[in-house]
Amino acid sequence: MGLPEVRGVRSAGTGDPRIEDAAGSSGVAVPLTARPTSGEPRPPNSRGLPATSIGWGWASALVLAVLLPLLQPILAQPLHLAVQPHPTLGAILESEQPLTVRQPAGAWVLALCVVWFALAYLSRTRVPWWEGALIAAGALFALLRLGNVPVFAAMAAIPLARRFALSPVPRPGLVAALGALLAGLGLLAAARGLPVAAPPAAIAPLRPSSGAVFTSRAWADSLKSQLASDRQVLGAGDPWDMPVEFWTDYQRVSLGHVTWQEILRRWNVSALVLDASGSQRRAADLVRRPGSGWRVVLDDGVALAAIRDSG
Repeated sequence: MGLPEVRGVRSAGTGDPRIEDAAGSSGVAVPLTARPTSGEPRPPNSRGLPATSIGWGWASALVLAVLLPLLQPILAQPLHLAVQPHPTLGAILESEQPLTVRQPAGAWVLALCVVWFALAYLSRTRVPWWEGALIAAGALFALLRLGNVPVFAAMAAIPLARRFALSPVPRPGLVAALGALLAGLGLLAAARGLPVAAPPAAIAPLRPSSGAVFTSRAWADSLKSQLASDRQVLGAGDPWDMPVEFWTDYQRVSLGHVTWQEILRRWNVSALVLDASGSQRRAADLVRRPGSGWRVVLDDGVALAAIRDSG
C-alpha cells in the first residue's frame, strides 16, 4: 500500500519528490517556490511597478488622452489665469463662467478627481500627500472659472500618471484600447474650441467698405484673417485686450438696445456681420427695418451682413 503523495517538497540536488515519514529520510526537504495565484499581487519588476502594470509610457499616453478635453479653452483664445470671471465677458464667453458639473468640462474634472481618489484608495502602497494636494488645488482653481481648467490639467497630470502606472491592471490591452477611445473623444472635444469660420458669402461685400466691422465674437477672428490687415474687426484677437466698455456695448447692440445706433457710431462701425439665428437675432431684426440706415447685402437666415447707408 503506497504512501499518499505529498507536493510542495523537493529533495536538494535531484529534484525528485521526497516523502518525510516517521522513519526519517536521508534527503533534505526544501519547499517549492510559491507561484502567486490570480488573486494575489505579483512581485514588482525592476522599475518598482507591479508586474501587471501598463508601464510609464502607456500611463503617460492615457493621461494625455483623458486631459485633452480640458485643453479646449486655450485653443479658442490665449490662456488667462484669474480668480474670478471677467466682469462682462461672462455673458459672452463660456470660458469666463464659473465651472459647474452641468458643463462638459466640469463633469470631466469631477470624473478625473473621482478616478484619482479611487485608485489612491485601492493602492497597496502609500500614496504621497503631494499627489492629493495637487489634485485638490487644481480642482479648486478650476472651480473659480472655466478658463482655468488647463491649470487643473497641468497639476493633475503627474498624480494621474503615477496612479495609472502603479496600479495593477489585469488586462493592459483593454486599457490601451480605452486610452485610444478617450484620445479620439478628447480630440473631438478639443476641436470644438477652434475658431468658427465666418460665412464665406459675407466676406466679399465687406471688402470695398472701410471703417470697423461689428460681428459676432465667434466669427471675429475668422473675419479678421480674411479682410485687409489694416481693417479693424471689433472683438477679434484676445478678448481681454478690448476695454470692458466695449463688451458692455457689444451686449447692448446684440440685444437691440435703444442706443444701438449711437453705440455703432461711437465705435466707427461701417459694416455688420450679425448672427441672425443666434444671440444677435434682435439686432438683425432692427437692421432689416426700412430707414434703419443700413443696406443689407446678405441675409440667408444664418448670417446678416450690412453696410452703412451713405445716403
